[in-house]
Amino acid sequence: MGIFSSRYESVQLGSASNLDSTVFDLSGPEMRYKILDYIGSGKKEGARLVTGRNRIGKQGYFIQPNAFANVTDEMKIAREEIFGPVQSILRLETEKEVIRRVNATHYRLGSGMFMSDMGRAVPMDVTVEAESFLELRLDFE
Repeated sequence: MGIFSSRYESVQLGSASNLDSTVFDLSGPEMRYKILDYIGSGKKEGARLVTGRNRIGKQGYFIQPNAFANVTDEMKIAREEIFGPVQSILRLETEKEVIRRVNATHYRLGSGMFMSDMGRAVPMDVTVEAESFLELRLDFE
């Protein structure tokens, strides 16, 4: 989980027109409240906040990216699309478990996974029912 912490802690806040910015402000206060509700829900339901915090700065509607571990399928942050800087990390052991979980979600607009053995990921892009499916190599050691 350290890789998420270090990346998320080093974000550059700013305007979408600034090429050095990696995190942009939200569309307004309603969106900020909605995302803060998801963050609160994740904490309340028992997910572990790996990195992140609520609001950043006094200007605009910035929220630092948040990553949750120990997320289960029943949690609100796993079931719903958040459209904000909140990531739910679920640890899966087998390809069948990945496919079952992705295909059991309601929305399936986009899915992604990190694997250390990309050879295991190749057949999954055929069996996962999502608009887009992202496979990334990441060494967990």
